Amino acid sequence: MLIVLSDSVLLQTEAVRAETISRLLNGYGIATSEEQTFEYLYDTDDTVALQLIRERFGRFIPEGLDYQLANLSGCWNKIDIRTVKYARDFVVWLPRPSCIMSSLTEKSLAASLSKVALDPWLETHIFICNSSSSEDSIADSYADIVDLVHADPRHCVVAAHSSAQVRAAKLAGMRAVGFLGGSSSPTWHGGALLSAGADEIVCDLHNLKKSIARFQSYIYDALSRRPDPARGGDFDGQDESPYGIHSNYW
Repeated sequence: MLIVLSDSVLLQTEAVRAETISRLLNGYGIATSEEQTFEYLYDTDDTVALQLIRERFGRFIPEGLDYQLANLSGCWNKIDIRTVKYARDFVVWLPRPSCIMSSLTEKSLAASLSKVALDPWLETHIFICNSSSSEDSIADSYADIVDLVHADPRHCVVAAHSSAQVRAAKLAGMRAVGFLGGSSSPTWHGGALLSAGADEIVCDLHNLKKSIARFQSYIYDALSRRPDPARGGDFDGQDESPYGIHSNYW
């Protein structure tokens, strides 16, 4: 089994939240950068993070901003602060082998990941650089990495935020999970990903983890009951699921 993530799955979810908090503070005349914001969010739960922000900016925070900060963690369209820590836990949990697909160079990607405390990703995962928007080219990159790790494409998952990458995953014979994480995702984006062929849509890393774990369990269960090839049987990747691996509803 192979897991392929587009860089936006990690970067957009976390960077958008840090940027949103920074803009919220800056809008009230409180100068802070995205990197500084992470100092208050990294490795803390939402309650502690808000307490740290209040301790740092307490005498500058007007009533309106304090109300917004108090309601951030419970509002998906604003920010779920807990997601920042969860991203690191998600990366640690990811089944191996796994890789990240990016149009950035490895150096640029490392710099971007460092802003969200995920730069260790490149030390333990495979990196693919593909600056092309061509679906065929992206599909070829997926196929190359599948060959590199000797995986069955039917047992591989691509988590992508773009329709092009979803279509490329399907061209490569892989399972495609459309990712909606990040407050900048328009309301119609989920439908676009489904139209592109996404097998499933998830809104955040928590649900992406559940999706991967569910698929992983299904694959292992199906393989454990795989017919004996000596008797002419074979596993085609779809027999055991009532909807088939490639269903939008699985």
